[in-house]
Amino acid sequence: RRPVLVGFALETNDLAAYARAKLTKKRVDLIVANHAEDALGRDENVATLVSKEGNEVLGRLPKHALADAILDRIVARLALP
Repeated sequence: RRPVLVGFALETNDLAAYARAKLTKKRVDLIVANHAEDALGRDENVATLVSKEGNEVLGRLPKHALADAILDRIVARLALP
């Protein structure tokens, strides 16, 4: 079984395009992408989870809840045959 690889993209513009490019270039399963102004120095974050299946925009979440959401996606991928 292959591990689930997760990358991160902190961007200032063209979030989805840059995240999709990193997904391919880095050969990872999931990119957690967010805008710098939404993430840095805040207790909450807005992120988009980018995978080969598509993009999942998460609403504003406390950072611990975002971490839980990321882990939930990893666990779901590990459960796939």
